[in-house]
Order: sequence, then structure tokens, then C-alpha cells
Amino acid sequence: MENGHDNVSNIHRRWSLTRINFSSYKISLSLSLLGSLIIIIFFDQFYLRLNLLNLFFVIITGISFLVFSYFFRPFSVKKNAC
Repeated sequence: MENGHDNVSNIHRRWSLTRINFSSYKISLSLSLLGSLIIIIFFDQFYLRLNLLNLFFVIITGISFLVFSYFFRPFSVKKNAC
């Protein structure tokens, strides 16, 4: 039985970097918001070149869609659960 426990420990140790799991929705949501804001600004600087009003509209639209999807997901999963 000790051999099985060692194998499980070995797998957990080997794949520890790929098991990224945030502790709460708040941390996950804030990291997603920050990441999407950085991507939008980076994309604007090198591709879109929007004026400030249009950039503000794109940021508000993108962030609101992200927040809506975070709050909609638990309801859709709960509704489809067996």
C-alpha cells in the first residue's frame, strides 16, 4: 500500500505547476479583470489606435461582459445539474 501512496505523491509533485486553482471567485475575477484590461490597452496601443472615448467604451463593454459571464455561470451550471 505504501507504493500506491508514493505514486500519488509523485504525480502531485510532478504536476504541481499545472494545478493552478484560485481560492475564491473574488481573486479569480480580479485577476481576470486586470488581465483583460491589460490586453485591451495593449491591443489598442499596437493595433486599434482608438481615441479616448472609444477606448473607454471598449473597456466598459469588455469588462461588463466579463463580469456578467462570471455571475451568469453558476446559475447556468446549477440549472443543468442532474
